[in-house]
Amino acid sequence: MQIVDPEPPTGQQFILRRYLREVFRRAPFGGEAWEACVAAFLATPGVPLLMQNSISQAPAAFFLNLYTTREPTYPPDGEGRWGEGDLRRRLKELGDHWLSQLIVTDATRSWAIYLNESLDEVLAFHGRTLPGPRHTMEDDEADLLEPTLIRHLPIDVAGMRPVRLDHSNIGSPRVVVTDATGRGYELRFIGWRRLRTAAPGDAEIRAIDEIRGRSGRTWFIFDPVDRTTLRKLAVQADSTEWVETSTQQTNLEKR
Repeated sequence: MQIVDPEPPTGQQFILRRYLREVFRRAPFGGEAWEACVAAFLATPGVPLLMQNSISQAPAAFFLNLYTTREPTYPPDGEGRWGEGDLRRRLKELGDHWLSQLIVTDATRSWAIYLNESLDEVLAFHGRTLPGPRHTMEDDEADLLEPTLIRHLPIDVAGMRPVRLDHSNIGSPRVVVTDATGRGYELRFIGWRRLRTAAPGDAEIRAIDEIRGRSGRTWFIFDPVDRTTLRKLAVQADSTEWVETSTQQTNLEKR
């Protein structure tokens, strides 16, 4: 199965983690919050860290306004534990100085660091709790091992195989299935959250099932004909729509 990854953003695209490690080593921060932030950024050494947020370079005053208007108000006992109080003070001090923001997410928080224009000094940082329930890979496995069937999607996929997984459009992946004649479907997933690839990736499927897992989440499973298939292609999303590639007729399903 062909897998299409997202295109890197235009402009300044990444900082190598091996370089970032040296920048962190010189930073004047310490404590539990800073250690957790550094660990999140350096979790995979040597891999480029993409700057995929919509605004990555701006004056400190811009980031301060963005933070104070969108972040929750933390109680006095919690303020500063993850850098919230220091962040506000530091960005106010920096005023019109241009900063570069880098972001990364670990299991519980989204972290941001703010670098100077030459990208060799960390001037501020903070962490934000991720919204909503957080699920582990073990939760995903439990969902898929003990599913409750909601329905088989009303499309005939007999003899078809997944041939293309396109998640170049972040947040809206597409899967193409076709048979030996080229007839098939392209499925797009709305409200996408998780993706579990298949092994092998080109196993023939007999149905596409909408299921509910033990966690209460909805998944779409590409159910293989061969029951010994190691891993099924599964997409965790709110709903799906599909196009029959031979007729280009769209069938839209919304929950």
